[in-house]
Amino acid sequence: MEGYIYCGLCIVSFTIGAIIGQRVAKGKDITVNPVKMVKEATNERKEKKKEDLRIRQVNAMLNNIDNYDGSGLGQTEIPKE
Repeated sequence: MEGYIYCGLCIVSFTIGAIIGQRVAKGKDITVNPVKMVKEATNERKEKKKEDLRIRQVNAMLNNIDNYDGSGLGQTEIPKE
């Protein structure tokens, strides 16, 4: 039973260390509270995902404008997710 506890603590400390290392490499602030760090990392991923979706949508729209010939041929679906 004790082995599982130590293993869990090692995994948690490794994850926190990896997040801190990435923040130092990017030159961002370091938060000591691990809960805040995980929330911030999750929020950053969500924002990046939204930004990537928006870029794909704009590219699809521009591609549809370029391919427009008066009919629906050559048009692509605009990504929703």
